[in-house]
Amino acid sequence: MNYMRHVPIEADHFSLEQHFAEVSSLLGHRGPLFRDTDIHWLEMADYDSRLSQHLNALCAAGETAIELARAAVWRFDPGDRRAGVWLLTQTREGCDRLSELLSDWDRLSAMAGDDRVDELERSWFEGLKLGRPDFLAPILWLMVRFGNLGTRRWVAEVIGYQRLPMSDLLAELLDDPFALVAGEAALSLGKLGDTAFRPRLEALLRELHRRDERDACDLVATGLKLIGSVLPSLHARGCLQVASSLSPVQAELLAMEGRYDDLDRLCELCRRPEIGPEMWAVLGVLGYPDAVPYLLNVMEALPQAVEPAREALWLLTGASPAAGASGEMSESSGSSVVSLDTEDLEDDWVESLDEIVDLDDMEESPASSGEPAQAPAPAPHEPVVWWREWWRANGHRFEEGSRYRLGRPFSVEAVVAEIQHPNSSFAHRRRALIEVSRFVGMEPGLIFEPDEPVSRQQERLAQLKLPEAPLPTT
Repeated sequence: MNYMRHVPIEADHFSLEQHFAEVSSLLGHRGPLFRDTDIHWLEMADYDSRLSQHLNALCAAGETAIELARAAVWRFDPGDRRAGVWLLTQTREGCDRLSELLSDWDRLSAMAGDDRVDELERSWFEGLKLGRPDFLAPILWLMVRFGNLGTRRWVAEVIGYQRLPMSDLLAELLDDPFALVAGEAALSLGKLGDTAFRPRLEALLRELHRRDERDACDLVATGLKLIGSVLPSLHARGCLQVASSLSPVQAELLAMEGRYDDLDRLCELCRRPEIGPEMWAVLGVLGYPDAVPYLLNVMEALPQAVEPAREALWLLTGASPAAGASGEMSESSGSSVVSLDTEDLEDDWVESLDEIVDLDDMEESPASSGEPAQAPAPAPHEPVVWWREWWRANGHRFEEGSRYRLGRPFSVEAVVAEIQHPNSSFAHRRRALIEVSRFVGMEPGLIFEPDEPVSRQQERLAQLKLPEAPLPTT
C-alpha cells in the first residue's frame, strides 16, 4: 500500500472500524516516514491530510467513535492502543474516558505482562504526543502520580513535545531520583523556553556531570541551550582542553556556538582513536571552510568516515555529487545547488520500504518537479575525487575564518532555509531548530518539532520575525 498517496475519502465507503484501522496504520507509519531520507518532509502534508479526513469521519460519529476508541485501548495490538488514545484526546469527553481508564492502569499492566509493560506505556504516550493538547494536563498529572520510571519520563517528554504550559509539574520531575527523568524534564523546560529555570538547570547539569550521568547530561545540556545558557559550551570546551571525553550531542551543541577557536579542538577530538567517525559531522555544523582539508583527508584515510565527512561538507557548502560537478551557485539563493545523497539500500530493506511507500509511483517525482535527480551512492574513493575537484574549482568562494551554512554566509536566514529545505533530514532540521533559538530577537525554546503536522510547521515558519544578528559567542 502506498501510504504517501493522497486518496479522497468518502464516509459512505468506510465503516467506522475501517476508518479506525486506517488511523491505526497511518499513525504507525508516520514517524518512520518523517525520518526516511527518501521522503521530503513537505510531502507529509498529504499524509497528514489523509489522517485528518479519517479523524473527521470518526469524530462525526460522536459517542460511538469514543466507545470504539475506548475498546481499542484494551487491545494487545500497540497500534490500536496508540490510535485509541489519540482519538480519545480529540474531545473533552474522550479525555474523561482516558482518565477513567487510568484507574484501571494496574489491570492494563497486568494484561500486558511484565515483558510488555514498556510497550503499553509507549503506545499510550505516542498517542498523547500526537493528540490534541487542550485537555491533556489532567491526564498527565494523574499518570505521573502512580507511574514508574518509564511513565514519569514519558510524561515529561509529552509536555515538551506538545509545549504544554506545565512548568510546575516539570519542576517536580527535576527532583526525580532517576537522572533520565530529571533530564527529560530539563529538556522540556528548554523547549518551553522557561528561562526562569536556567539557574536550576545549570545546577542540575553540574551535579549530573559529577555523577557521570552522560545520557541525562545530554538532555539537560540541550534544554539549557534552548534557553540561552552558555554553561554546556563552557563545560564542553573545558573537557576538550584536558582531553576528556565528550558526547556527540555536547560536541554538536558546542559547534552551534560557532567559535572559530573551537575548530582545532574539535578536529583534535575527531582524530582520537576512541571517538567514532560520526563525530566528523560536527565540523559542518561549526561551518568554517578551514575544516575542508581535514574532511577531505579523513575521507581518504577512513572509509567508515566518508558519510559523516560528506555530511559535514554538504552542511558547509550546500554542494553534493548528485547536483553535478560544476558547483554552480544558485542565482535565487546565492548558495550551491543542494541535493542530498543516499546510500544504496540493501535489497531486503528496499522490499520492506516498498510495502510502506511506492516511491516510483508517487504523484510527483523529483525529476518531474524540476529538482535534480539523486545519483546512486558512488564507490568509496569517488566522493573524495569529486570533492577535491569541486573544492579546487569553488574553494575561492569561501573565506577562511568566516562561517557558512549550505554555501551561504551563516545567518538566521541560512538556518531557517535549512529547516525549510525539502532535502533536509529529520536530524538536520531538529538541530537547526535548536540553533534558531540562539539568535537575537528570537524567543527562547523550540519553535516546533520536526515531525509535527506539516501545516503547523509551515504556519510557525511563516510567523517568524527574523532578527538581524546572532547572539555573541562566548
